[in-house]
Amino acid sequence: MRRFEIFNGADWVEQQPTHGNKFRELINGVVVRESFWSEPSEPELLPEYEVKNSVIQMESIAITPFNGLYFAEVGAPIQITAELHNNNGLVDISIPIPIKMPLVRHANGKPTDDEAYFNAALNAGVITITGTLQRSGDWKVLTERNNQALRVIGADFQLSAPDVTLIA
Repeated sequence: MRRFEIFNGADWVEQQPTHGNKFRELINGVVVRESFWSEPSEPELLPEYEVKNSVIQMESIAITPFNGLYFAEVGAPIQITAELHNNNGLVDISIPIPIKMPLVRHANGKPTDDEAYFNAALNAGVITITGTLQRSGDWKVLTERNNQALRVIGADFQLSAPDVTLIA
């Protein structure tokens, strides 16, 4: 869930920024941008592409989820492929540099500070993510965290997808 807060001189309050406001943008409670709003218009909304036709493989064999969870082995090669779509279908978008996509380790149902980074490539609307988990745990591919990583490299879009859980 995306929202904005402005700084009123003493505290952050939820409010749409206007010209001159110090503001921050939050996605699911995580600050993804903080700046001064210099335009008297709405903050820029990035296009959102829906992730579809995802396939998760371990050692080149598709993994079938069990109760919504994907089970993998520590050290085994994992590959996730998916397509990015808008209302018109597959989006012809590419990023010419390697991307690092984070996975966040959870404990007792809550995120920890432990992250693993998989390599990703985006070519003609198809994203391919590869890596190995080096330790066991409850690893999650969180859309909000990956959108933060995309902002770091200056991507002009964001993803819309359900979070994925890998148990290793």
